[in-house]
Amino acid sequence: MIEILKNIFADNNLFDIKNIKIDSEVILDGFLAISNNKARKEYYIIIEVIDLIPLILEQDNLVFKLNDWLKSSENYHTDFNKNTTLIILHKGSIIIEEKIKRQIFEIEENPYIFKKYIIRYSLNQFTSITQALPVVSVDSINQLIKQLDFESFKNDPASDDYIPLLINLFIKIPFLKVPFQEKELDDLTNIINGKVNKSTTFDDLEQIHQICLNSSTTDVYKLFSIPTNKDSDEV
Repeated sequence: MIEILKNIFADNNLFDIKNIKIDSEVILDGFLAISNNKARKEYYIIIEVIDLIPLILEQDNLVFKLNDWLKSSENYHTDFNKNTTLIILHKGSIIIEEKIKRQIFEIEENPYIFKKYIIRYSLNQFTSITQALPVVSVDSINQLIKQLDFESFKNDPASDDYIPLLINLFIKIPFLKVPFQEKELDDLTNIINGKVNKSTTFDDLEQIHQICLNSSTTDVYKLFSIPTNKDSDEV
């Protein structure tokens, strides 16, 4: 899973990637991502842990170790102090005790040293997302989430496939943004100019004024009987 994140961070030269070498029985692998956009002070430490329980019990020690490693690395800059996010990956069962959920929440809500996010995933979810993303990039992950049926996900948020994992990535990796598709409506200014043209008389303008005063809606499309794309589709 950490290789998927490494590819996302490295895509389009967004971040410079540095491997992490730290003496820890908890950490399987990790890397440091440094934004290549000089205008953005944005840094990430991404690690994969073996087990959640040692992480929960020893979170302070782990965070201190990572912070010490960061400050001793050749890449360290004082900007790292308040602009570094720690992302923790863990593979395990998608079903966990409520107590563990609360403890994960407490770790994420603790702002000390790093902002923190924990991304949990199952083996099935990992297998599913690798099949759905034969090539891992920001563009491919954007295309994948655009295809999702969010209504179906809301009905089954704990499904053991790539969908919960994909959504979690967008929630917990701050620079990933869901690519909403804008509706193509006619330019509103041109439409209103068509209604109020050079030949419009004072009486016409007064009539428009009265329509605005007397109407209970603030929707300009309804005020001026302007069809939307949706209306056109229904005809």
